[in-house]
Amino acid sequence: MTKQKVTLAQISDVHLPFPNWPPLPMWNIKRTLGLLNWHRGRRFVHRFEAVNLLVADMKAHTPDHIAVTGDLVNLGLVQEYRAALDWLKTLGSPDKVSVVPGNHDIYCTTNDENDCRTVWANYMQSDALGRSFGLTDADQFPFLRQIGPVALLGINSAHPTPPFIAQGCVGENQRERIAHVVGQAAAQGLFVCVMLHHPPLPGQASKRRALVDADKMRKTIEQTPVGLILYGHNHQDTVTWAKNASLQGRKLAVCGAASGSALRRHKTEPLARYYLYRFSQDGKDMSVERITRGLNEARDDVVEIDRMQLLQT
Repeated sequence: MTKQKVTLAQISDVHLPFPNWPPLPMWNIKRTLGLLNWHRGRRFVHRFEAVNLLVADMKAHTPDHIAVTGDLVNLGLVQEYRAALDWLKTLGSPDKVSVVPGNHDIYCTTNDENDCRTVWANYMQSDALGRSFGLTDADQFPFLRQIGPVALLGINSAHPTPPFIAQGCVGENQRERIAHVVGQAAAQGLFVCVMLHHPPLPGQASKRRALVDADKMRKTIEQTPVGLILYGHNHQDTVTWAKNASLQGRKLAVCGAASGSALRRHKTEPLARYYLYRFSQDGKDMSVERITRGLNEARDDVVEIDRMQLLQT
């Protein structure tokens, strides 16, 4: 068997500035409070200049696919969804870019023609392999796409929440499909990489920001042959090692992403970063390297910050 190599890029939590003021009927308490928070500080942190620098550097490294792990927007407004769709098109065509929604993307909306899950639908659909596993556009999540020896599985952890709450939930229906699809993909010799917005393990976020079914998600992760997990939400550059019964003694890397738009530091959050995951398969052996790239301290260039091997014994 010949060697196969692919590169997956991840960018997250870009919080693109909203393009214009929406009509009054679209405002509610949560959006008003979110707007106040944006104007009080976040608008000085999340800047399009930073996103542009990162995307230009990312494209120079010619990834085979790009994963966007949520929070493209801020207030869940249709104007934001359409502007974010224009931005997604600059990243690449839907067959080269995959997106899962974050809590800011499903801020206080329902699933209709103005919802991000509809506006961005082409970036959230299974390919032929995923459909062969029974994943349909009607279900939408999870969706699966094959990238060489890698099966990328997109999970939705976002749903509308009350003010001051940013919790997520995967839900029983998705967890059941995850277990089924991951098993099928692994049986075909594919390395399964999961992408979602919220951190999937207990204790990775405060109660009001956490995955409410993290304990159940942890059990799903431990009992299915998942090879790698990517998430956003915390705006932190982290790697957590989890148990997994299928990795033959190795630990599962659960990788959190910093914001891809931070032109200034906010609390403990670093400047804008993105990630390159280089997969190399030789027969049944797979190696995965994560390269972290982000703004330098002068905030005028993108540099390598770290690299590490992710299949840990």
